[in-house]
Amino acid sequence: MNQEPSFFDKRTVLAMGFVFVGILGWNFYLSKKYPKTITTAEATPAVEVKNDSTNKNLQVENKAGATEKASSPNDLSTATEEKIYKYEDEKLSFEISSRGMGLRNIVVKSHTQRDGSPVVIGEDLANQYIFETQYKNSEKINFRMDTSVSNRVIGFAQVGGSQIEKTYEIDPAGHKLLISTKVTNPTTSLVTTLVENISKSKSTSFLLPSYDFESLYIGYEGTNKKVDIREDAEVVLEEALQNVSVASLGGHYFTSAIVDESPIAPTITTSIVNNPSGKQAIGFLQYDFADNTRTYNLKQTAFIGPKDLKLLGSVSPQLEGVVNYGMFSWIAIPILKLLQFFYGLVGNYGVAIILVTLLIRVLLMPINISSYKSMKSMQKVQPLLKAVKEKYKNDPKRLQIETMNIMKENKVNPLGGCLPMLLQLPIFIALYNVLAQSIELYQAPFMLWIYDLSSKDPYYILPILMGISMFVQQKITPTAMDPAQAKAMQIMPVIFSLLMITLPSGLTLYIFVSTVFGIVQQYLFMNEKKPSNIMTINAK
Repeated sequence: MNQEPSFFDKRTVLAMGFVFVGILGWNFYLSKKYPKTITTAEATPAVEVKNDSTNKNLQVENKAGATEKASSPNDLSTATEEKIYKYEDEKLSFEISSRGMGLRNIVVKSHTQRDGSPVVIGEDLANQYIFETQYKNSEKINFRMDTSVSNRVIGFAQVGGSQIEKTYEIDPAGHKLLISTKVTNPTTSLVTTLVENISKSKSTSFLLPSYDFESLYIGYEGTNKKVDIREDAEVVLEEALQNVSVASLGGHYFTSAIVDESPIAPTITTSIVNNPSGKQAIGFLQYDFADNTRTYNLKQTAFIGPKDLKLLGSVSPQLEGVVNYGMFSWIAIPILKLLQFFYGLVGNYGVAIILVTLLIRVLLMPINISSYKSMKSMQKVQPLLKAVKEKYKNDPKRLQIETMNIMKENKVNPLGGCLPMLLQLPIFIALYNVLAQSIELYQAPFMLWIYDLSSKDPYYILPILMGISMFVQQKITPTAMDPAQAKAMQIMPVIFSLLMITLPSGLTLYIFVSTVFGIVQQYLFMNEKKPSNIMTINAK
């Protein structure tokens, strides 16, 4: 008599054992790879939530302080109390609000403020939170959130006949969040927000400019736009921008940003609001749905952290534009890489700036030599030009002819001294932007009293030395100027010194070293023993 095969035969039991061991091993691997905690927080200490797949009944704390069990994730009923959940890993910590599932009080752990306090993005936000989801011109959406899966937060909400499921997948390796939002039967346009506090300017003087301010960066329709946000700003964007692919709103060195990968390209509008804590700039990424009976899946890659070009590029190449070096970025980026290369050799960004400065001056030496020779030649023909000017002061046409004859016979180009300096201007602007904006110099010490190359010289020693060196260089450089004009130009070193008082000491260091190099170079040129090619002729 044949027996029916038993479900619990040896092979089945062995297979179930392997599966069980595999599940345990995988959970152990995840717990080691992603050692984080998600907690609920109020002004009082947070309640820690166990981070494993068995945590089906999540304990949460509402704003009133009462503790309750969260409903099942499939329960889409609207919550009435705001609940705050806290996430933390080695790179970031932040709070997620159940209202809109926006982020606030984001701490960037890789850096500190200049006074040693934590770097906080989205601190004291009042109305909108960063990456918050809401329907246009509607009340805040209340989500019920599930945090039972490692490094993932899922929110569920129902607004009338519309259902929304929003998910954060948090990458603990690099300031990156993947945001997916599933919208079924949308009632109107859906909006994602970016928010940044507007800091008060440290200076409003023309002679003492402040460069440390907030900015908005938008990539849209194959182009981009950057807007600096000043303390007295009333608007950020004059009009809405469509087909947005990248949006970043942040401070000088830190930002929050979104790269949109949705089937619907959003439109961005902005607003500036006044709150008890101060002014805030808000960017609204608006998704317009063509059919309110369909289901839409929105995809975004979000970034929170320092404006590090390499880090931004690792999250998405589109984010590299957030570090905006201006129209000469094609020069600025190689300069930045050169600066990083020298830092890797010497371990000091101040020394790296000096080495970059010297290398650039050496590479530009042929241009400088040409400029010096041209200016020297112009200086030697000045007596001839002055005599011709006096002789033909009442005959402009003849004066022009005789002047050109003198230039031609002596092989002097009147633009020869200025043109080489104009060719150097793009390099100076690019280097200025690198030294003024790069996170690499943020709190980077040099030596002695220079403990932060991204901040001003606390004792103004470098600006004073720079002004003195510029004065010396001006004195020993040949000039074709009228004596009265030359005397008036002597005030320029003073003006430059005043301009550099509040600018980064790294930038002042560059100009000082460059000027000293120029003095040495000028001294060598002046002592060069070569016969002059200038012909001595008499004015006709």
